[in-house]
Amino acid sequence: MADPTLTTTSAPDAVSSTSLNDLPDDVVIHILSFLPTKSAIQSSLISRKWRNLWTQLSCLNFPYSFTATAAASAGTFVTPRSFSDFISQTLLQRHPKSPSLHSFDLEFDFRDRISSSHVDSWLRYAIHHRVQEIKLDFFMSTEFQAGNFPENELVYKFHLSLLRNGRVKLLRLIKCDIIFPYDMASMRLKTLGSVFLDQVCLSDQMVSDLISGCVNLECLSLEHCYGMKDVKICSLKLKHLYLNYFNANNGSLEICCPNLVSLEMIGFVVDKYKFEDFSSLVEASVFFLHKLEYYGHWSQVMRSLVHVRRLAVQNWWFKVSYLNRDGPIDALIYLIGICHGKR
Repeated sequence: MADPTLTTTSAPDAVSSTSLNDLPDDVVIHILSFLPTKSAIQSSLISRKWRNLWTQLSCLNFPYSFTATAAASAGTFVTPRSFSDFISQTLLQRHPKSPSLHSFDLEFDFRDRISSSHVDSWLRYAIHHRVQEIKLDFFMSTEFQAGNFPENELVYKFHLSLLRNGRVKLLRLIKCDIIFPYDMASMRLKTLGSVFLDQVCLSDQMVSDLISGCVNLECLSLEHCYGMKDVKICSLKLKHLYLNYFNANNGSLEICCPNLVSLEMIGFVVDKYKFEDFSSLVEASVFFLHKLEYYGHWSQVMRSLVHVRRLAVQNWWFKVSYLNRDGPIDALIYLIGICHGKR
């Protein structure tokens, strides 16, 4: 029997009696963390209770393209200088007792030395506030670029030494240069576990120094990077490796990572591949352009993936393997059969 002292409310009434102001502050702050920071700031107009909640955000997200699109829809426009001023003012107005930063995500139309000094100051602020994830994207679609770039396009230079006393766990850089300190091997960046580099110029030595300097690096992604020739990736800690879109004539790739769990290679073209100790490898994806000139590269890689449990490759190459089944290619057909049977 129902308790007569209790009252019930119909579902429509329950919904109508609920307000955003009834949500706890930490829930609202969590919701706001998924928005671009400018949108989160604009939410302060919703109610008096929300006025200063944005100052306690632990995730700061400054996407230039989103801001420019929103401004254009409102009949205004955004320049790199006004965007820089907005970011600087936002950091100055954060609550003095705000929690440590979880992430600092910047998409920016970088073009001059003044921009460089601004980005440097923002990064120092984020690292001082113990940021865990830094994502910098300087690749801008032409529709969002303010004016024309000069003939000698400037590229932001990210100094790895900034991370020396920080707690950064994840670093993602798109279209910028990396400046390595002279003592990179002795920096021992213990907290940095994931590095994603896209459209970054790297030498063979820089790749080796990055791995040796990040002693607990477990995830490394190189995509559309250039400047390398004989790439050597050797690490006891590395578990996830992504090598995508690279081409070096007479180049080579050597991987020695006994604890590697997953490997992705998409269009990573060199003349020689040397893989050692893939005993821990569980998952691999291998893709090359559908041109016969790349079949030899594909077959070199495939011969090293005998023990992989989950293997993703193009079906088109299976047909080429069948048509060339005489001689050493028989071993490749047998390897494919083993991998298929393990699925």
